[in-house]
Amino acid sequence: MKNRIKSIGSFVMAAVILLSTLSASGAAYAAAGQYFTFTKFSTSKDSPTNVNSSTVDVEGTFNGVSPDSIYYKVDSIVNGTEVPGASGADVKPTIANEKYFTFPNVKLSQGLNRITVYGTTSDGSVASGEAYVNFSNVPAIYNIALPDGTALNEGTPTFVNTSGLTLTLQAPNASEVMMNSSKMYNGGSTTFVIADYQLKVGYNKLTFVATTDGGTRTYSVSREVVYAPLDSGTPNNTKIGSTPVDTGSVVTSASGKLSGSITFKVPDSSGVTNLSTLTYAIRNTTTGSDLVTGQAATVSAPTSSGNFITFNYTSVADVPALSVNGAYTIVFTGSYDGKSITPVKFDFRNAATAYITDVQQVYSPSVSSGIVSYTSSGAFSDNSNLFQLPLWLLVKTDKTTAAVVNGLSLTTYQNGSPVATSAFSKNSYLTADGYRVFEITGLPTGEQTLHIDLMSGSTVLDSKTYTVNYISAPYIELTNLYNNQVFKTNDSFTAVTGNLVNFPSGDIGSAVISINGSNSSLTSSMISNTNSFSFNTVNNKLVTGPNKITISGIANGVPVSTSVTVYLFPDNLPSLAGLIPLPVNETTDPDQLFVKTANLAYTTNQTSADIQFVTNNATQIVIMVDGTQKVVANWDGSKWTYSPTTVNLSVPVDQAGTFTLRGQSLPKTGLRTIVVTARLETSTVSQALQITREVPPYNILSPKLPNESIIKQNFLNISIQAEGADSILIGKTPMVKGEKDIFRLEMKNLKKGANTFKFTINTGTQKTNGSFSVTYSDEVLQGSQLKSVLNASGKLSAFQNAVTLNFPKGTVLRDATPTPGTTNTRQINLFNDQYILLGIADKQDGRTVKQYNPVGETDISGNYLDGKLKEVSANSLATTYLTPKLHYGYASNLYWIDPGYFVASNSVNDYETVISSHPYKTGNEFYLGHMGKWLEPTQQGTITLKYDPSLANAATSNISVWKNVDGTWYNMGGKINTSSKTITATFDGFGYYTVMSLRYSYDDIVSHTYARNELETMMAKGIMNAKDSSEFGVYENMTRGEFATMLVKIMGIQLDYEPNNLTFADVVKYSDYHWDYRYIETAVRKGIIKGTAPRVFSPNSTLNREDASVMIARAMNLKLGTVDKDLAALQKLFTDTGSISSSYSVPSILAVYKAGVISGVANKLASGAKKVTYRFDPQARFTRADAAIMAQRMMIKMKKL
Repeated sequence: MKNRIKSIGSFVMAAVILLSTLSASGAAYAAAGQYFTFTKFSTSKDSPTNVNSSTVDVEGTFNGVSPDSIYYKVDSIVNGTEVPGASGADVKPTIANEKYFTFPNVKLSQGLNRITVYGTTSDGSVASGEAYVNFSNVPAIYNIALPDGTALNEGTPTFVNTSGLTLTLQAPNASEVMMNSSKMYNGGSTTFVIADYQLKVGYNKLTFVATTDGGTRTYSVSREVVYAPLDSGTPNNTKIGSTPVDTGSVVTSASGKLSGSITFKVPDSSGVTNLSTLTYAIRNTTTGSDLVTGQAATVSAPTSSGNFITFNYTSVADVPALSVNGAYTIVFTGSYDGKSITPVKFDFRNAATAYITDVQQVYSPSVSSGIVSYTSSGAFSDNSNLFQLPLWLLVKTDKTTAAVVNGLSLTTYQNGSPVATSAFSKNSYLTADGYRVFEITGLPTGEQTLHIDLMSGSTVLDSKTYTVNYISAPYIELTNLYNNQVFKTNDSFTAVTGNLVNFPSGDIGSAVISINGSNSSLTSSMISNTNSFSFNTVNNKLVTGPNKITISGIANGVPVSTSVTVYLFPDNLPSLAGLIPLPVNETTDPDQLFVKTANLAYTTNQTSADIQFVTNNATQIVIMVDGTQKVVANWDGSKWTYSPTTVNLSVPVDQAGTFTLRGQSLPKTGLRTIVVTARLETSTVSQALQITREVPPYNILSPKLPNESIIKQNFLNISIQAEGADSILIGKTPMVKGEKDIFRLEMKNLKKGANTFKFTINTGTQKTNGSFSVTYSDEVLQGSQLKSVLNASGKLSAFQNAVTLNFPKGTVLRDATPTPGTTNTRQINLFNDQYILLGIADKQDGRTVKQYNPVGETDISGNYLDGKLKEVSANSLATTYLTPKLHYGYASNLYWIDPGYFVASNSVNDYETVISSHPYKTGNEFYLGHMGKWLEPTQQGTITLKYDPSLANAATSNISVWKNVDGTWYNMGGKINTSSKTITATFDGFGYYTVMSLRYSYDDIVSHTYARNELETMMAKGIMNAKDSSEFGVYENMTRGEFATMLVKIMGIQLDYEPNNLTFADVVKYSDYHWDYRYIETAVRKGIIKGTAPRVFSPNSTLNREDASVMIARAMNLKLGTVDKDLAALQKLFTDTGSISSSYSVPSILAVYKAGVISGVANKLASGAKKVTYRFDPQARFTRADAAIMAQRMMIKMKKL
């Protein structure tokens, strides 16, 4: 038994020795590479793990090595050669459960990286393990979302109800992200933000382009957004047949049913009647002709989603196939919840016509032998701010033939005129696939419009316009740092890089960098030939907490600087810094609404504030307000969550970053204390922010002084905030009290010069008096506005008599009827009642104001914007609409005239009106159509405009008054008064008015032997139209339809027609350069013309001199005699009276001859005859040139020229 026990003991001892021997066999274990394993990365060099981040967490397990000895090393492998990279010899890993190690934020180099982890075994030898990671450094874009977290998904449009779009997205490895040529703000931690990007109503395509490595690597994605305003219905997914027409793309063929969706805001109250009756019209606004009118559509039951309700519709009849080129507008008639529907605009080009398909901004281009290559491109958007040149634009066309591509031209316009080549320079190239690329190397400073035209000879086939604002002022851009950036160690703060933008070469040497007050010059070795710089910070360490970094220099004699504050927070403790109050929804406080009185102490008169702070290395944030817990945020290892979720708290994407407590209310008066605590396990750090609210007796929000101390309009929107006040009187007029104790009132009829407004604030029994002054300047300048009523005489003058309106007594204003002939009884008195607004507009884009005080408007959160001056951006569609027609140019200022409109209502007995407004007024933009938001006079008046006084009198026969409404120019003609330098035309509706001159005509007019002047005058006055873009058609015979149309225009008769109740069966709803059905119908209703048979007019038949005489005599109301007496008189004048086909015509022929409108034709002298005889040629046809002569004689006779 004893021996058996001894034997067992010997066996156990042997086993222990064997195990210890195996354990000590470190070399064998190391050779097998099993001291280290990697949980995320490949250990095969041939199959490395691909990552898209420059830093990674190296994780794995270890065995047989001391935990304290573990470190790492990273080597790049370039073409088989090892290049030393990051070393972690002095970095200790995080150890868990005695076998797991983690090295956070290990920096990689672009390309293949070998990560080697080392450790020391028990016998002192070094063991290692290797992993292979390939860092592509290609940017990516994902998590594109609205501020409320709504994701923008690919292929599905996202609906929004505000015109200013704010988005965030993640773009790892990107140094820059552009959205439709607008630069996004780098918010740090791969987050990029864009705020208040202006959308157009309806469909918007957003293209995002991320770049890195100086633009050599790019990545792009697209998303779709539909902007549906709250005050109107928004069409979307609009199609003719299967062809979308609302995406902004040029339509090349379309036929079939009109279908789509119309989206409204969900009504505030229940019981609103569904949209059930819907009709539409499609108009070619280029030619002014209607494709269809009054067509019905079937509307389906609505569907609701969030704040939106959508109706789908399909037309009853097919839309005729489009064939005529032009800009088309689909106008819907129908309403829901009292809201009208926004029109749809699209461009059509037939297969025979070349057109521009797209204009894109090119990124990172290079040129070789005139051929451009590039890494990526994105949509070039309207209203872009340009800060540096060159700008590269790729213009795509449907054809890439030499004739098409060489027909592309690029010009820029300021104040309606082309910019001289001395201020505008460009180069032209081609891409490998044949498209044109423009490199813009020089632009004038300021706002301008880029015109890209596709020409065929002198004919414009297609054009695109983009409003840009070139800011050539020098500035300094930082590319690797951003405000409130957090560093955990000084090792990660290695350099400051950026660009000296628009710095002259001689001023580059002035650049200085300051880090916490320590200044260093940016030497030439630090600055590249493209003015980018890189400053090595090895000798400029950060201090714990905030660090201010400033780059400054002198450019063109002007100091230029930029600053950021970055933070150094060590890993082992939580940190908290940058605790400040900000105005609600603002990232800065430029107006100093919060005044710092001491460290973390401020005073203000604001009712609420955003509270911002930066934290690092914290797992919990607690915010206390006046001793009561407001919100607690916790880090769960991947994201921040907070409770209660009803609190509006913005949290960073990563653990470190910026928190913002939004809309924190402040006391009526006194102190509010906000304590923020950051916690990591048992360690905490706290800061207390104290905000004292001091309430002034009042705050004048509008006018914002001193900014608006001088104004160019005779009216003023006054806004005064007086907390607790019961009423405010300006003089004896009470202001209207609104929410937030804001009182508002529009004061009209300001006098020229200084205007002082005295007001009294009543709060209970207490009265507080105040006053302010503004100066009204009535100079005739762009941006001047005037509001006035017509006096009892029916006359209104503005801008030192540059514009004068006159109306006959009894004229009233009524709803502008969408269909002529329909009945509408809502009318208001025009005299001494409704205020009319007149403004001098920008000729390029139609803006009468470019900055204004948004009194009564709110932001997306419902905060009133009174006192916060707002920019009005130009619109490319407006620019297109206001571009003068070919052959014409401006000869006066452009004037906007608006009387307001009736509030939308289902009752014709509701007479409440909306006051007149500028053409870019939110919700009533002129370029989106005014259907349902427009008034017209019941009788024609006149408008008198001053034209360019330097225009020679001889040239005034070729000027006329033009009206633009709903995107279409109408030639109104006009009578000239050279002594007063004015022109007077009929006035039958509101909109834009201006004087234009005929700059050039056509070859067949210029070469005409006897009627050039008359033809050009009739063309300039809009009496006659050109045949097409290359020929006027002077030798064509005059038709009955064209002559009837001319007579109505000559007489200035207000159109009188009903599209669905026309007199003649052969005069259909049609118009071209010859005739227009509306004018023929008016002519027959006014007794100027008669048919050739019952309900037959024969509009395309040529007209003879006999029939023309009858029409002229009736139009001019000439005195007619009897047939017998007048025939005898004609026989003495003409030798061919026997060829007069109808005795009915005899008095008219004699009358027009005596009036000097139509003269006789000399007969050839017979042999031996000495006296010239004449014939009338009553059956002879006559040309358009002859008709121009007749028309001019008529107008002179009636003093219309």
